[in-house]
Amino acid sequence: MQRPEHNSPLSMAWKYALGPWMAAVILLSYLWAQDLRAFMDPPSARIIFWHVPMAMLGMYWFAVGAVHGYRYLYGKRQGEAELDRKVQFASELGLLTTVLATVTGMVFAQVQWGVAWNWDPKQVFITVLIVMYLAYFGLRMSIEDPDLRGRLSAVYAIIGAVSAPILMYVIPNIPMIAKLHPPGMTVATGLDPKWRLIYWMSTFGFLGITAWLYSLRLRAAAVEERLMLGRIPKDEGVRVTAARRAGSGGATAGAE
Repeated sequence: MQRPEHNSPLSMAWKYALGPWMAAVILLSYLWAQDLRAFMDPPSARIIFWHVPMAMLGMYWFAVGAVHGYRYLYGKRQGEAELDRKVQFASELGLLTTVLATVTGMVFAQVQWGVAWNWDPKQVFITVLIVMYLAYFGLRMSIEDPDLRGRLSAVYAIIGAVSAPILMYVIPNIPMIAKLHPPGMTVATGLDPKWRLIYWMSTFGFLGITAWLYSLRLRAAAVEERLMLGRIPKDEGVRVTAARRAGSGGATAGAE
C-alpha cells in the first residue's frame, strides 16, 4: 500500500514555479513571438503553444500507463493495487490532454479554415483514440473483481499506448490521404527559434502541471485506502483530503 508522502521544500519549489513559468509562456507568446505568415490567420497560429503540447502529453501519459500496466502484469510488484491506480490515473491524464488537444485543434480549424470540424484525418483518428480510452474506463467500471479489473486494464492500456501514435501520427500522415492539418514536422523544422523556445517552455510547463495532478491523485487514493483500512483517524483523513483538493485547485489554476 502506498503511503502519502510529505512535501519537502525542494519538491514544492518546482510546483510553485509552475505559475510564473506558465505566465512567462503566455507573455512571451503574445509579446515576443511574431505572427506566422505561413498560416491563413497568422495571429491564431499561437494556438500551437497549447494545442501541440496537449497532443504530445497525451502520448506521454498513455505510455506511462502502459509501463505501469506491464509492471502490473510482469514486474516484481505484480498485481499490486498501487500499480493499477497508476495505470488508471495516467490514462485519465492521457485522455484529458487528448480531449484538450482536440478542442484546441477545433478552435484552430474554425479560425484557419472557417469550420471547426471538417473530417480531417487527424480529427477522425484522434476521435477514435478518445473513444478507445472512454471504452477503457467503461471496462474498468464494469468489472467488480479488483484482480481481473487490474489485469484486463493493464492489457488494454498497453494496447492503447501502442495504438495511440499509430492513430495520431502514422495513419493521418500516409501520403495518399488528403488532409488540411499541417504536417507533424512543422514544429521541429518550420518554426523560428523564438517559437521553438516558447513551444518547449509550454510543453515542459504543462508536463509539470500534469505530473503534479498525477501525484495528487495518487496521494489522495493512498489517504482513501488508509481510511478504509482504519489506519488513520477519520478527521485527519478529511483534513489531508481537503489539503489535496486545495492543491489540485492550485494546479488547475496554474494550467489556466
